[in-house]
Amino acid sequence: MGEQSQHVDVLMYHSISDAGGPTSIPAQVFSDQMNALAETGYQVANFVDLVAWRDGQNKLPEKTAVITFDDGFLDFREAAWPVLNKLGFPAIVFLPTDCMGGYENWNGANHPPRQLMSWGDISALHKDGARFGSHSQNHANLTQLRKEELGVQLRQSRSNLENALGESVRAFAAPYGAVNEGVLSAIAKYYDIAAGTRLGRTDTAVDVFDIPRLEMHYFRDIALWRRYLEGKAERYLAIRKFARNIRQAFH
Repeated sequence: MGEQSQHVDVLMYHSISDAGGPTSIPAQVFSDQMNALAETGYQVANFVDLVAWRDGQNKLPEKTAVITFDDGFLDFREAAWPVLNKLGFPAIVFLPTDCMGGYENWNGANHPPRQLMSWGDISALHKDGARFGSHSQNHANLTQLRKEELGVQLRQSRSNLENALGESVRAFAAPYGAVNEGVLSAIAKYYDIAAGTRLGRTDTAVDVFDIPRLEMHYFRDIALWRRYLEGKAERYLAIRKFARNIRQAFH
C-alpha cells in the first residue's frame, strides 16, 4: 500500500453544469479534475472510511482523496457519475430528503433553480455503487432551529434515506456548513461522521462531525489543481483559507 496517509483531501462539489455561481462546475472541468486525480496516483476512499482511519483502525495510502457532493442535483447522474464510474472512483451525495424529485428551493438557491434527482434516480445509482448521506430534510440552517426541530431534521432525513436504500445511513453534511456546539452534539446522536464546509485538508486530529473539505471551484484551473496534487500549491490553499476567514469574520 505504501506510506500511510497523514492527510486526506475531501473534495466538495454541488452541481456539475454550466449554471452560474460558485456551486456549479462545468462537466469538462470536472472530468479534467478527476482524470488529474487518477494520473497523479491518488486513491479514492469512501467518506465513511475516514472514521476508522482517524481512529487508527485502518490505513489509507499517502495520496488519498474522498469525493463528496451536496444537494443531489440531477446532473450528478448525468454528468458526474459516468466519469466517476469509468475511473472506479466512489463518491457520496448528501441529500435534502424532502426536496428530492423537485428543484432547489432553499435560501441561496440558483436562479433559475437547478433540478434535483428523483428517488428512482437515487435507487438506480445506489445499485450501481454510488453512496448517499443526509443533508437534512429541507436544506435547513440547523443553527436556527429549536432543539426539537433539529432532532426531527436529523432523525427523519436518516429514516427516509434508510427506507429508500435498504441500508443503514451513517453520514451527514450540514446545509451551509452551519453548525455550533449544540448542532454538532445532535449530529453525533444520529450519525457516525459528518462533512463540514471549513476549507482545508483532513487529518487524524479532525472533529469527525465537522470534516473540512476542499471547495473545488477554487481549482477550476487544471494546471493549478495538478500542482496542488503534486504538493506544490499549499501556499495557494493557505491564502484561500486566510481570505475566507476574513470574509466570514465580517458576516
